[in-house]
Amino acid sequence: MLLPSLMCLPLLLLCGCGCLAGAQLLNHPPHFVPSSGDMSRFSLSEHTPVGSPVYQLKGIDPEGGRLKYSISGPVFSVDRETGVVRLRQELDRETQDTVEVIISITDEGVYGTEPNTVSQRREIPVRDYNDNQPTFLGRPYTASVSESLPVGSELTVEPPIIVVDRDDGLNAEVQIKCVQENDICDIFEVRAVKLSNGNFTARVALKQALDFESRPSYIMSISASDSAIENRLTSFATVSINVIDVQDQAPVFTNAPYSATVAENTPAGVSILTVKAIDGDVGIPRDIFLSLEDEPFGHFELVPFGDAKEGTAILQTTSEPLDRENPDILQNGGVYVFSIRATELIDGAIPAEFSVTRVTIVVTDVDDHRPEFSASHFNISIAENLANGMPLPGLSIFVDDRDMGENSRYQLKLQDISKAAGVFAVSPTEGQGRTPVVVKVLDASQLDYDNPAQRKFEFDLVATTHGVEQAKARVEVHLLDANDNAPVFRQQTYRFTAPENLTSDSLVGIVNATDADSAQFGHVQYVLKGFGADNFYIDPETGGIYLLRALDYEKQSTYSLTVVAVDGGGRESNANLYVDVLDVNDNHPSFESNEYSRTIREGASIFEPQFFVRAHDADGPSQGNGRVKYAIVSENSIAGNVFRIEPDTGEITLQKAARSMDTERGEYELVVSATDFGIPPLTNTTRVLIRVGISGNQRPIFKGHFQNVENLPVIGPPSYRVSIPENAAPGYNVTTVSAHDPDGLDSLLRYRIVGANDNFQINEFSGQITVSPQARIDRDLNMNSFEIIVNAVDSGTPIPETATTTVYVNVKDINDEKPKFEQNSYAAYVSERTVVGESVLRVKAIDKDLNSRLEYSLQGPVQATTKAGVSIANRSNYPVQEAFRVDKHSGEIFVNSTLRHDVAAIIIFTVAVRDLNAEVDPEKQVDTTEVTVYVQSFKDKDPVFKNPGWSSSRPVVNVKIKEEMPIDSALFILQAEDPVTEQPITSFELVTPKELEYFHISERTGEVILKKRLDYEALAESGSADFELQVRANSADRQRSTISRVNITVENVNDNSPIFDQSSYHATIIENKGHPEPVLQVRAQDKDAALNARDERLGYHKIIYSLQGEHAMLFEINNLTGQIIVARNQTIDRERTPSIRLQVKAEDSPGKPTDAKQSVVELLIDVLDVNDNAPEFTKKVYSAVIPENALKMETVLQLEATDADEGPGGEVRYELVNEGDANGLFSVNAQSGLLTTRRNLTGKGRAEAYVLIVRAQDNGSQVPKQSSLSTDAEVRIFIGDVSANDGVPFFVAPRVGQMANVTENAAVGAPVFQVIASDPDDDSTPSGTITYRILPDTPDAESFAIDTHTGLITTREELDREEKSMYKVLLEVSDNGQPKQSVTRILKIEVLDMDDHVPRFAREIDAGPIPMSVAEEQPAGTIVGNFSAIDDNLPKFENPDSTVGIRINVPIDTVITTLRATDADAEAAPIALSIKNVTFVPQFYKRSRKLATGNLQTLFTLNNRTGELRTGGSFADYVDGYFQMRICANNSAKAKRQTYSNIKVFVIRDKSLLKFVFARPPNEIQHNIRPFQEQLQKKLKPLGLELHVLDTQVFTRADMSLDFTATSSCFQMFRNGAALSLSEMQKLMNSKELRHELIDIYAAYGVSDLESCSVRRTHTAALFGNLLMSAGAWLVILAALIGIAALVSLCTACCLRKKFKRYSKRSLQASLRTPTEHTPTSYSYSMPAVLYSEPIYGPL
Repeated sequence: MLLPSLMCLPLLLLCGCGCLAGAQLLNHPPHFVPSSGDMSRFSLSEHTPVGSPVYQLKGIDPEGGRLKYSISGPVFSVDRETGVVRLRQELDRETQDTVEVIISITDEGVYGTEPNTVSQRREIPVRDYNDNQPTFLGRPYTASVSESLPVGSELTVEPPIIVVDRDDGLNAEVQIKCVQENDICDIFEVRAVKLSNGNFTARVALKQALDFESRPSYIMSISASDSAIENRLTSFATVSINVIDVQDQAPVFTNAPYSATVAENTPAGVSILTVKAIDGDVGIPRDIFLSLEDEPFGHFELVPFGDAKEGTAILQTTSEPLDRENPDILQNGGVYVFSIRATELIDGAIPAEFSVTRVTIVVTDVDDHRPEFSASHFNISIAENLANGMPLPGLSIFVDDRDMGENSRYQLKLQDISKAAGVFAVSPTEGQGRTPVVVKVLDASQLDYDNPAQRKFEFDLVATTHGVEQAKARVEVHLLDANDNAPVFRQQTYRFTAPENLTSDSLVGIVNATDADSAQFGHVQYVLKGFGADNFYIDPETGGIYLLRALDYEKQSTYSLTVVAVDGGGRESNANLYVDVLDVNDNHPSFESNEYSRTIREGASIFEPQFFVRAHDADGPSQGNGRVKYAIVSENSIAGNVFRIEPDTGEITLQKAARSMDTERGEYELVVSATDFGIPPLTNTTRVLIRVGISGNQRPIFKGHFQNVENLPVIGPPSYRVSIPENAAPGYNVTTVSAHDPDGLDSLLRYRIVGANDNFQINEFSGQITVSPQARIDRDLNMNSFEIIVNAVDSGTPIPETATTTVYVNVKDINDEKPKFEQNSYAAYVSERTVVGESVLRVKAIDKDLNSRLEYSLQGPVQATTKAGVSIANRSNYPVQEAFRVDKHSGEIFVNSTLRHDVAAIIIFTVAVRDLNAEVDPEKQVDTTEVTVYVQSFKDKDPVFKNPGWSSSRPVVNVKIKEEMPIDSALFILQAEDPVTEQPITSFELVTPKELEYFHISERTGEVILKKRLDYEALAESGSADFELQVRANSADRQRSTISRVNITVENVNDNSPIFDQSSYHATIIENKGHPEPVLQVRAQDKDAALNARDERLGYHKIIYSLQGEHAMLFEINNLTGQIIVARNQTIDRERTPSIRLQVKAEDSPGKPTDAKQSVVELLIDVLDVNDNAPEFTKKVYSAVIPENALKMETVLQLEATDADEGPGGEVRYELVNEGDANGLFSVNAQSGLLTTRRNLTGKGRAEAYVLIVRAQDNGSQVPKQSSLSTDAEVRIFIGDVSANDGVPFFVAPRVGQMANVTENAAVGAPVFQVIASDPDDDSTPSGTITYRILPDTPDAESFAIDTHTGLITTREELDREEKSMYKVLLEVSDNGQPKQSVTRILKIEVLDMDDHVPRFAREIDAGPIPMSVAEEQPAGTIVGNFSAIDDNLPKFENPDSTVGIRINVPIDTVITTLRATDADAEAAPIALSIKNVTFVPQFYKRSRKLATGNLQTLFTLNNRTGELRTGGSFADYVDGYFQMRICANNSAKAKRQTYSNIKVFVIRDKSLLKFVFARPPNEIQHNIRPFQEQLQKKLKPLGLELHVLDTQVFTRADMSLDFTATSSCFQMFRNGAALSLSEMQKLMNSKELRHELIDIYAAYGVSDLESCSVRRTHTAALFGNLLMSAGAWLVILAALIGIAALVSLCTACCLRKKFKRYSKRSLQASLRTPTEHTPTSYSYSMPAVLYSEPIYGPL
């Protein structure tokens, strides 16, 4: 099988090859990729940009060959290779909505076959883009509509509104709307109606009724918007709508209502006012006819003029004159009212349409009456003690002028006839109509009966008008005597002298006082008062002062007394009396000690300490003033004159060394005398004993650092000398000082540092001195030595002795500072010919340490470069490291080997310095510096540069040039000379750099020429404005040359102006902002650079700002920062400058105007409005007249105000802010300002106008953070009088709140106050007649009387300020008209204090003098002490208005509390206490039965002396309530001199109480319970709570046993005077906040718990029964075992039970027997607070 298969294989291969050749000769056509590559579903938006790719053609060639694409037409292009289709021209769907193209695809031919091309035709839809906005056709649009057109009707618009949109679909769906402007869209409605696709019309309908008179035309804007989602477009159009008028309005008066003022008797033909009326239908107005109505008297007529359609006429007077006295006009308050009718005419006929307006004529009065006094002569008598300002009693005067208004105004004055000038004054000084006149005292000092010439006064009261006298009345005033003069001493201070040995009954001096009063008021008697007055007595009639007891200067050197002079009327005067006691030398000097003793060492020549004897002399200044002189009377020394005493000081000193052998007993005995300087001198002596030997205490001796040869401490204060390092740490041991006490233990010595204790401290026991923690002993910063003063104090007696030494501390310098080179680097230029050993330069380092030893050395590798700048790589030929050396001590650098410029032109090496004596961080005490040496070539024949500053040792040329030099200009010239030929060098060449960017060097002339712009700022950005060149100067034969360094420095010039960061600035500011309100900050930059100090000095880059412009003074600009603020003392006002244009100037180079450059920029500042202008009325005062019977909503006046602000701040609204007497009568329209009547007027006319205050206020508060402003205007409204008695009286005096005053003790009938009232009605009628009275509605009315006709208030009784200082009376003034009119007013009368109580010092009469002391040398005015005096005082309770509590079972006669009252007066009588009233107030619940409300005072008894308040009955029926008790304290027989206190006594049960449990025994708590309660009260009082502790008892446990180590105290709490229930108290006391507040008090007093006060009662029998039952159980068990024993036990138990029951009952009865009086020191062990039986109550 394998062989046939192999034979078939060649045949198969042959067949395959033939088939393949046939296939390659066929070329199949290509085809497009369906859908995604053949544009079959392709569409394109007309908004597609030209050139953008829109599609990619895709095809497939069966042979896989390359395809080429093509597309027909001008719209698209295709990339033949990729098939990407792009748009070639713009599309417009509205012009062409489809594009027809032919797309083709061509493949490649195969083996010479033709390519295949396949084409397809395509229609490509163009999609719509919203690029056509809706278009209105036929504009403009107009419509005419009658004002009577019904709402909802459509308007006819000509031409019809047609809107078209050429787009398609949603883009052509048009919506037509009204554009909201003002309120027009609220009046008209616009809706769209679709006619066809893209074609719409608009219908306009009426939404609100039209009114031609309000608005005759409208301009309505409408919008047409398409519904496109993208790029929605809108068009606008306007519709002009004209309203056609219809006759529907009555005539309208302009400026109505009309009012005018006309004087009576005005002649005929005088024009009064102009009346104008027009037809309300202004579109088609009719003629107007005017006529008068309700004008029966014919005083006025109308004279028409002008166009009949306007209806204008002049109102003028007729021959019938006006008369104000006409009853009709007079009853109407002088107002004449009539009407004018305006009627529309149709063809001359008068139809029914008309309007009527009111005309009000105010008839003014003519001055034809004079003022008249009520009488021509008045005669009165007054007391001489009237005070300033008081009216003259008994003088009732009226002035009346029957004219009205200003014609009834007159002036009043007082004309002196006799002595009245300046004494009296008339009030008021100006009157109108009928006015009561009051004459007041002006100068009460002139009312002096005691001066016969001043007992009668006479004057005239004169009424004048315009300076002309019209009437007068004569007044005579006679004075009555009064005790108005107190006695007057001839001297206010008397000073007498009396020697201290003056005998009794001797005359000391005489005082004298006089009294200007007459009779008994002038009789004077004398009284002597004051501490020490009992040593003298005074004759009451003559004033002679006599000695009663002997005087002693030493006890009291002067007496300060008071002499009182009392006249017959009880008036007193005081004078100071000083009696100076003259000293007599009656006291011998007294030594401080009877004997003095002292011990001194053998051979001592001084006393240590000093030795003084002192004596004192009690006599005064005249007897030596205590000075004494000392002398040694005798001395027992053998040598004699061993001692000396200073006569003035008493110091005893040694004149010779003290020796024990100088006296017999080794003790000196001196007698020392002290003699005073009195007359005659007195002397006293004392004995002085001086023992020679060892004293009682000797001074310590410092041992010091050094010792003598005997190895003993050096006697005296040796000094200590130590040294410490400057870096000694705190606690470093400086040294230890040591002292020896010769007569004591050295261990008791104490050491102290006197000086330098801030750096050092000492151990007071050991004497070790150490460095303190705050020490600063660095000698580099502080001193280098200190001195410490040390004291050693022993413990000897009688006084400790002190030794002193000085410790000198020297601060040793520590080498801790590193050396520092003076410069960080050094440079030197040296010629290559410099010889070895020659100095190049010297480097220097500084070390602050004293012992520094500096060593200099070369350090590190040496860097060297050739003259070409190439580093020397191989140094074997030339050892550059050996070129220089440094002196290790001086730092001087020397040439160490031959220098070669050609090998090493620049050598750089490092020099180090080290401190060899370094102690701290020696390795770090090193510093280095870099030294650069420039080796200069030198040849004797080399060229030499001649430029300034060049030398062979320093071959450098420095040149400075300005920036911005012209291109191709020569900047400078290099000059060189050939020393051989002495000719200038003409060959220069640049060495380095190889090429110059900015410069060119002329090889022949040496000129350096600029070839590129030099910009200093550009150079600064690149890093440097300096250039460094190396130039070679060649000789003529070019065999010799010299290289020089050329340094070119470019200098800055001011070539840049400042440039602002904005081309213009715009800012806003709120007006009225003041300094320093910021506005804006401008910024400018100057490109001029600043690289060095010169640039900083010139300041080309610095900018200063300034403001220019008309309003530049309103602002300030910071000339450095550009910050603009409001200027000082300037404010911005938008109303004057709504916008401000300024120029801001920026200028550089401050202070150099010639070099400066500047720029200016515009600044626009918009001023924003704030509400800073209040509305302004067109008039400041408005006036109008209306009749008193005007109806509601009748027009009174049109107000108008304007506001200069804009926005809400310029919108004005009106309101009445003060209606005065017209409260509720008028109202004003907030928007229009129309003032109308608010209600029907009452018909009560008045002569005076109503005065209203109308406010115009803007809406500024609607703007955030602004407030509204307002302006007030006065409106006067005159009301016509049409009723008989409608004038209400009114008070002139007193004014509201005015007070009167009267002095206490004023005589009965004394004048108090003059009441003045007036009535608008005629005073000649009953309606204008006024009557005064005091209403009896107040209790104070009984103390005063009032004259019914004059209104003068007088006293009915004597007044005492101390009893009552203020009275209130209710005054009524009424007329006698029908109906009667009246008004009331409260008058407060203050009682002025008179000194009718003798003041007393706040001390007992027989108390000793008050000791006071003052240090000498105190300045004048220093307070030495204080004392106080008191006047008459009322009794005062110690605890007024207190609250206490008692239990319901409290026994009778138990003390409840003790009331105490005191009187601060020194001579006050004992105070008596009494119960004035008792009431009971129940709490917590209502009682089922009525309580006994009889005399509750029987339940209590009060001891009127001790103040003990005790129980007097049972309180079982009064539980859970409180008694209100009024307690009176009185110690005066005078009425109203008592003091009252209100006491609350709560009756409470234990179950209503809580108790404190103290973990302390009762005897301790008993003394602390009061302060415990007081501290609790302080904590509770801010919370409105009170707490009262009722008792203190032994604590009772729950099992009824007593715990004598604990205490319980029941208490009750009150809130605002009301007792709290148990649950409320528990809630409060257990609250977290209150427990936190009281925790400290609980801890301080040992409060361990808080419980209910009542303990659950457990009967003794029950307790025993329980025990018995427990025992019975055991008996049962025993009975089971032993029956007989159980029976016996049972009988025994029964017997014991009976016995125990009887015993328990007796104990209970004993426990209920409580003492009749509670004694705090006794303990209630039987617990009455727990085991009582509470009464049975009704339902709670």
